[in-house]
Amino acid sequence: MTWIHTALFLFLLPAGPDFGPAPERPPAKARIVLLRLAAQLPEEAWPEAEMRVRAELEVHGFEVICIDAQAEAGDRRQQLESLARQHQAIAGVLLSRKTDESSVQIWLVDEITGKTLIRRLEFDESDQDRAALVGLRIVELFHASLIELRTGHPPRRTKKPPAYQMQSVDRLLDHVEPLPAFGLHVGLAGLLPFADGSSGLALDIGGALRMSPHSALVADVELGLQPIQVSSDMGQADLRLFSARLGWQFEWRSQSIFSPLAGLSAGCLALWLTAADQGELTGGSDRTISGLISAQLGFRLRISNSFRLLSRFQLSSVLPKIGIEFAGSPVRDLGWPLLDVMIALEWSPSPATAKGEKT
Repeated sequence: MTWIHTALFLFLLPAGPDFGPAPERPPAKARIVLLRLAAQLPEEAWPEAEMRVRAELEVHGFEVICIDAQAEAGDRRQQLESLARQHQAIAGVLLSRKTDESSVQIWLVDEITGKTLIRRLEFDESDQDRAALVGLRIVELFHASLIELRTGHPPRRTKKPPAYQMQSVDRLLDHVEPLPAFGLHVGLAGLLPFADGSSGLALDIGGALRMSPHSALVADVELGLQPIQVSSDMGQADLRLFSARLGWQFEWRSQSIFSPLAGLSAGCLALWLTAADQGELTGGSDRTISGLISAQLGFRLRISNSFRLLSRFQLSSVLPKIGIEFAGSPVRDLGWPLLDVMIALEWSPSPATAKGEKT
């Protein structure tokens, strides 16, 4: 009868102790609460900007929870803090737009550092995609708030955030902004074609097409503005130079404000020599063209989001060298070295930023 006793024992055995519901698993990604005003305050709501904010935050690896604001909730800061903690979020975000759409107020409750940031973005008439601009600024603002974690600032929160939240924070702080795809510059170059110190001035126009974070395909042209004086016992002539180059440029520390440059290029050099009647020298003009190889050293200094100061020292060789003659008599050779020093202003596209941001 052993099997009967076993069956009775299993039937009467309690289901076991009740330990309550299983603990909630932490989310796979760090969460951010986006509080929407459309339901309660449609005159302040901006659904398009909220969509762009959500998209930008998701691109940076966050899970965004959209929640409609409640009518009875008066204090927006308390509501954001309460919702962020309720949903185990690291931040809460709210947008409130003026009726005339000239500005938007941003509320950001940062649960990691314990700060609440309130900013007003004022738009210019030239700002086209304002919703996208708000999305970019939210990410920048959150990044600026979290950066104190890397500066040794004493923590405001006594409770240490979970590891999965800090991983998302580290990804945002370590995020590298995309570099401009191309740049265009215009500047002036001082030309030193001869060893005797004769000099001239040229207009330099060019551009760079980025191929990797540290390299770019570059092209530029130099058009002589000021003639170079070429003198001999027989007389004097004016020399103008025109050059066009295509090359490869390497850039160290491309994300820094100051970035050294080095490069190699090849192209052509055109020479235009003119002289007036001078004694035995009959006036006239002569043009010729030759090959050109160059090596460059320089730097790029960022002065704003879109503009950089570009400087370059260039050493070139003319192949084959060009001989300059007066009345059939050789006067000077243009070959090696050909020096020029250039300084230019470079423009490159970058995300638009709102002007007049106020606290």
